[in-house]
Amino acid sequence: MISKNFNKYCSQSDRILSRKDSDYVRHSISFLHCIKNHPEFIEKLTQKNFVALAKIFYSFIISLGSLFRLRGLSKIRKINKSFSIIIVSNLIKVGDLTQKKDFYFGNLQNIIDKSNKFCFKILINHTKFHSNDLNNILKTKKINNVFVLPRHLDLRLEIKLLFLAIKQLISLIILMLKPNSQLSKSFIIKSMISLFDKQTRFNLRIRLQYADIIKIINPKKVICPYEGFGYERMIFYESRKYSKHLKCFGYQHAPVTPINFSVKRKIRSSFIPDEVFFTNKTFMRELSSSKFNKKIKKRLIGNLRHPEIKIKKKKRLKLRCLILPEGYKSETNILLNFSIEAAKKSKNIKFIFRPNPYFKIKKNIKFPKNFSFSYSKPLRKDLGDTDFVLYRGSGASIQSVLNGNVPIYLALPNEKSIDPLIKHNLKSHTVSNKDEFIKLINHYFKKNIYIKNLLNPK
Repeated sequence: MISKNFNKYCSQSDRILSRKDSDYVRHSISFLHCIKNHPEFIEKLTQKNFVALAKIFYSFIISLGSLFRLRGLSKIRKINKSFSIIIVSNLIKVGDLTQKKDFYFGNLQNIIDKSNKFCFKILINHTKFHSNDLNNILKTKKINNVFVLPRHLDLRLEIKLLFLAIKQLISLIILMLKPNSQLSKSFIIKSMISLFDKQTRFNLRIRLQYADIIKIINPKKVICPYEGFGYERMIFYESRKYSKHLKCFGYQHAPVTPINFSVKRKIRSSFIPDEVFFTNKTFMRELSSSKFNKKIKKRLIGNLRHPEIKIKKKKRLKLRCLILPEGYKSETNILLNFSIEAAKKSKNIKFIFRPNPYFKIKKNIKFPKNFSFSYSKPLRKDLGDTDFVLYRGSGASIQSVLNGNVPIYLALPNEKSIDPLIKHNLKSHTVSNKDEFIKLINHYFKKNIYIKNLLNPK
């Protein structure tokens, strides 16, 4: 049933965006850019419209109220230097702000600067700190080639976004009333509701902010992550609008698996990059075998964050397991609850829970003594300290295999697999309850078995 619902969504989503009247506002609707066939999205897909509307209305009121408490917004500083390339990235942790190595792009900015082409970096703020404060840190450190985008626009522009959404709402109502649109009313209604959600407003804000910056920088190239999110589409669209000579590049840093949708779809050329850089041959083949636009050039450049990746061999396994949840609250809770119960039952195994950087766990319950959290350590350090990894949809599971860890996938009943290693991992590495999980770990530990050659690192 899940596959049937999702396949219907995919065809409807492609149909509505391929229409001649689909402008950039419609392409900004977050509901129309599902990254993959994931339980988190399926829940939204099957959610009653009035429930979704109530949640969005609450979010919208909160956001509207925050506009009247806005501090002065950061403005990009006067540029005295020519930058030929713009990199758009995400700031996950405030500690990364002044680091030379980017969370997504590694040392790419330094490599470009050394070639005398010079690079300006735009950071999307996902931290709890105000963008003004972050930009002041950059100013103090005399870092003039990085700018952190404000979370909000000024009141006038926020109202403008509201009117753009209302205008698109009217357009979708007209579309819904057409007898031969080949779109279900339920699908159009969900698209209308999504017009006013937090992520769609975020996409539209990014477009306006990026449009102002490229007028100042006047770049020749732009590079941004490429996962299929709506904000990426807005960056490519605004680049095309600014200049037909501005080249757009997407960087595939997240796994591309059979359940991915948005990054694989064939979409209007205004909203796609000229070329996609790939970290892995496997992911490049996966994308090439899909509906992916054949006009887009593909280039294998390897992992920018970890260019020196080599598969490591373990000498002696330890009873230590790293838990890697995805960046969803529901997924975090699933693995947190499962691992706590497993820790209670098997006290000889040490569990280290590493939440996604977007989440902080509220420690208002008593955890077992063999259960701990890791927030600030580099992933490589946590992988080096453990020999087993429990995961579901996290792309970090791929790095764990390259590190020599034993990957264990937790499957839920009646669920389509969301395993990034589905084409590589052993079937015996899939568990559905804590007894199977503990048995598998003890089996590997007693025989001191380590895995190898599940992945080709290049």
